[in-house]
Amino acid sequence: MGRVNCAQARHYAFIQELTTAKWPIL
Repeated sequence: MGRVNCAQARHYAFIQELTTAKWPIL
């Protein structure tokens, strides 16, 4: 379960970072 949680958190962080990085470009 810990592994899935870590992967989920990492995926969410990646999406958030990608979105945040997209804003300045737009």
